[in-house]
Amino acid sequence: MKKDDNEKKDDLTQEEIQDLLDELKKSSRGNKKLFALAFLLHPKFVYHIILSLSVNLIMAAVVMGFLAFLGYPVIYFDIVAFLVAIILYTLVENFLKIILYRYFLKYFIISFGLLSLILNIIIFWSLEFFLKPNFYFYDFSSLIMFATIFSILRFILANYIKSFFMSTTNIRRIP
Repeated sequence: MKKDDNEKKDDLTQEEIQDLLDELKKSSRGNKKLFALAFLLHPKFVYHIILSLSVNLIMAAVVMGFLAFLGYPVIYFDIVAFLVAIILYTLVENFLKIILYRYFLKYFIISFGLLSLILNIIIFWSLEFFLKPNFYFYDFSSLIMFATIFSILRFILANYIKSFFMSTTNIRRIP
């Protein structure tokens, strides 16, 4: 007798199951948006690439101009090679970060962004290798200085962009 009562309590109606599935779908959509905004500049990937390219172009120009103003030019380039380098950098960085965040997220979090900085240095060094006559760093310390300042300023600007999109998508930021 008790066994039948327990089975009746565990049985859910079709309507209750559907309600639970709807709640699960709603909560998983919110988590996807939150996850996307944690690592991307915009929940839609095409917009993320456009924003990322814009941020990279602006930050690279700002860093080069700032260092040249201080009397320490770091990069020799012509304008076409610079644009090609930043476009390639944006595409390669997004591709590699998606793969690395997917499989090595724990290490990115533990390193506090150091792995991201090392990845930036490797990507810029590779770009210098492929675009050598028209785009190159004057020495290795120039590469490290440029990549470090570029990463810090881009991180600051990216957080402002993310906070803007978080406020417009009804996702509350954790204080």
